[in-house]
Amino acid sequence: MFDAFLSQMLIVFLLFIVCVRFFFAQNLTIDSCAVLAPVAFFISLANIFLWNLTIPNIFLAALSFIVFATNFRAILRLFSRVFVDRYSVAFSVFSILELSLIVFSAVILILNRPVKIEPRNFDSKKTVYRLSGSISHGFEQLLPGDFFYSSTGTLKIYEPLTNFSENTETTTHELPTPTQELTQKKQKPIIVFCGSETAETQDYEPYLLFLSKKGFTVLAADFYSHDCLYLPGIFNSRIFRKFMFLNNKNNFQKSETLAAKLNHTNSYKALTKLAQKLYGKDFPLYFVFDSLEFDSICQITETAGIQTAGFFSLNTIQEYKTPKFGFIEQTNIPLAKKYGFSRDSSLFIPRYLANKTAEQIESEQNAISTTN
Repeated sequence: MFDAFLSQMLIVFLLFIVCVRFFFAQNLTIDSCAVLAPVAFFISLANIFLWNLTIPNIFLAALSFIVFATNFRAILRLFSRVFVDRYSVAFSVFSILELSLIVFSAVILILNRPVKIEPRNFDSKKTVYRLSGSISHGFEQLLPGDFFYSSTGTLKIYEPLTNFSENTETTTHELPTPTQELTQKKQKPIIVFCGSETAETQDYEPYLLFLSKKGFTVLAADFYSHDCLYLPGIFNSRIFRKFMFLNNKNNFQKSETLAAKLNHTNSYKALTKLAQKLYGKDFPLYFVFDSLEFDSICQITETAGIQTAGFFSLNTIQEYKTPKFGFIEQTNIPLAKKYGFSRDSSLFIPRYLANKTAEQIESEQNAISTTN
């Protein structure tokens, strides 16, 4: 999330240079700064593709397009190598108005910046895998050469960092394969978690990293396949889905329907099968849920069978005030403010819930050991 903020600030910086140049340009010959306008516009479009549709990304894309259009003639003159000795009054007025919007955008972005979350600060490693497939037929990893396959899911694996010199955040080429050495090293259950229509796994990242810091391996996934259909067509894609739920009241009400709950349940079942494929069918799995009904939880744990080591429901903890949205006080500050909360850089709530989760896992494991 913080990378998205840095990219947004880069766009603001480029637009600022474009619009402020007429204040300082005296006896200008070649208006080279104008080329930054299309650069900023294309970066704003890339932001939407990389970090999904959000209100800040939409606003910056619109503002970048307006600045691009205002400077279009200047760009044509630049590539035609036509000299510029002055700017028109109309151009100067538009530049001042655009400059005001740019400064306003910078202030809003800084005030609503997400808390910087880095795996290295949690002694953890995060690896991201792009997936292709479906809930019914399973998911496979998309390799860099798979240009003709659309991504229908993302898997993130959070692990305790063993080699402090290695890269702590990567997109790797191959999924891990179950090995005897890997199984012997892991004495704790693997934690399984799925994002939903209103919150992706990145909205839970502080909590997931705290679990990894405590020695757990965490599998977290978001699925967007045709049989995990929360919204029709393109609106179910990674870029649009969460935005459409959070900013449309009618869509948000659909998150309480049986179809939405079934999609969420099936997502956990698909991730369970993927975990079995990666780590074998003898390895214990511990499930973490957010606002999922008990009947759905039973279906998921039954799918895992004897691998089920237990489950933890975030929404049962009174201190967790943002169920179904994740830890938005760190990851989505505008949404947090909408519901009466503020930015919290202390990470108190995700740390507290990670401690509660670890305590419950330890308690349940001790109870099983005592019984045996």
